[in-house]
Amino acid sequence: MNCPLLSPRFPTLASLLAGAFLLAPAGLGQPAPGPAAPPADTKANPAEKAPDKKKDTLANRAITGRATRVAFLDFGPPPSWKGLVGSMVGITISAKALKDVIPILEAEKTDVVVFRINSGGGYSLEMKRLQEALQNEFEPKFRTVAWVHFSMSAAAMGPWVIDEFYMETGGRIGACVEFRGGGDASKGVDLVSILEHMKDASVMGGHDPKIMRSMQEQAPLSANIDEFGNVELFQDSTSGKILINPDGAVLTLNAIDAARIKFSRGIADNVPELMKAMNITEYEIVGEKATKQVQDFMRRAHNIDNQVGELATQFWLSYTAANSLRGENNREMRTVEVGKCRAALTKLQAQVKLNPNFRFHLPMKRGEFGGQELTDEWFAEMDRQLKRIAADK
Repeated sequence: MNCPLLSPRFPTLASLLAGAFLLAPAGLGQPAPGPAAPPADTKANPAEKAPDKKKDTLANRAITGRATRVAFLDFGPPPSWKGLVGSMVGITISAKALKDVIPILEAEKTDVVVFRINSGGGYSLEMKRLQEALQNEFEPKFRTVAWVHFSMSAAAMGPWVIDEFYMETGGRIGACVEFRGGGDASKGVDLVSILEHMKDASVMGGHDPKIMRSMQEQAPLSANIDEFGNVELFQDSTSGKILINPDGAVLTLNAIDAARIKFSRGIADNVPELMKAMNITEYEIVGEKATKQVQDFMRRAHNIDNQVGELATQFWLSYTAANSLRGENNREMRTVEVGKCRAALTKLQAQVKLNPNFRFHLPMKRGEFGGQELTDEWFAEMDRQLKRIAADK
């Protein structure tokens, strides 16, 4: 099953996600070594220099004659929800859900969209969809900003194409090692592929690729900052006077280091501080309808995730019962169980159509499926088996 996943920070999830790819925060086990980091080179290498910042007229424009219209969209449940709603990229965080509110934002003549990031990770398939949505749908229309509360794995990599990041004082971003099911870090072609993908994402976002490289594997990172504030990064622990990531560690940036190496443009703990850091002197909050729509989606997706788990339990209990009631003497009881099983199967299929990520999400959460992806063929096969069981004498 090729269904990449970038995980939340809880180590128990890794054992539940067999067959998945996982980007886990540092400290949840040592990742398997990938390709060696490039040798230290204190001489400037043009190919390794950070790309120029995107020349985005939306981000740099001055708005005169009226207040700047700023909308906030949640990339993960707000901290005030206290973990009662899941924060998984691809389940409660969806590229489609974000794109669906663009017409609302446009109708309100929104100038700036701020994504409030609070997630421990999720599926890399959705991470790539999010990158495409942010790069191709949001940034051409709005000044697009990332405001980090907690941004790990897929939740760090998805917004990476945004060039304008701000951090809360306690904000963290990074820990993007990719793991396959069972806790093994990606190796070989798989590792090279995700490294190259995120190098491209770094270029799109105007970030030095060395930063993400140190988040994806045990690659050290050091920096020099001259008297003019210019930053030069090195993919080793000795060439720079400032050690950002030591040997043998995977990088998670805190707010202070993110600001001093100029990954982030400032630290802000509330909206007025953020507006000041963004050089916006007069603003009004708009897009409340869009904000609510995204939040409502997260709540619904969380509930569906729980309901799908319950449906899976109902399906397998009834399937096992019906299969054990073979023979003419048990026809009446078997028919009842087949009916229950078919009802659960129909509801499962409907939920998978609503969110295709459930095709691989559910089997990885529940061992009864044996890691089998819930394709249309799988549903058709289950239907055939139920017909055989029902007709058994």
